[in-house]
Amino acid sequence: MAVTTNWYNEDQTIILITHESGWTWAEYHASVVELYRLLDSVPHVVDTIIDFRTSATLPSGTPSQLGKINEYMKHPHLGINVIVGANSLIKVFVNIIASVYPPLKQKIQIANSLSEATDMLLQQRKQGRGNVESTKK
Repeated sequence: MAVTTNWYNEDQTIILITHESGWTWAEYHASVVELYRLLDSVPHVVDTIIDFRTSATLPSGTPSQLGKINEYMKHPHLGINVIVGANSLIKVFVNIIASVYPPLKQKIQIANSLSEATDMLLQQRKQGRGNVESTKK
C-alpha cells in the first residue's frame, strides 16, 4: 500500500501518514479508514504528520477530492495536521483547500522535516492544546 497510517509516538498523540510514490486516491481513502480507527481508539485529540517526502505528485482527479478531504478533517479527535515534504504542487493544493474551506486553514501546517513537524506540534500543545508529553519513535 502506498499510503500507510500508524502511530508515530508511544503516547498516541501523533499519527504518521506516509504517502509513497505512486499513491492513489483509493489508497488515501483506505488510509482514512485506518486513521479513523486509530482516532476512535483514544479519548483525546490526536495530531497528524502527513509525509510526502517520497511522493513527487498528486494523483489524477485531485480537484474532485476537496469535499471528501474536508469531511475527513471533521473527526472530533483530529487536531493539527502538519505536512512534511510538500513540493510546490502540494502547497498549491493545500492553499486551495484552505481557501475553499477556511476552517481548515488553522488545522493544516507545513514543515520541512519530521523533526520540525514534531516540534511544531509540541509547541502548540504547550500553548494550551492537550498533553505536552511526547515520545518520538
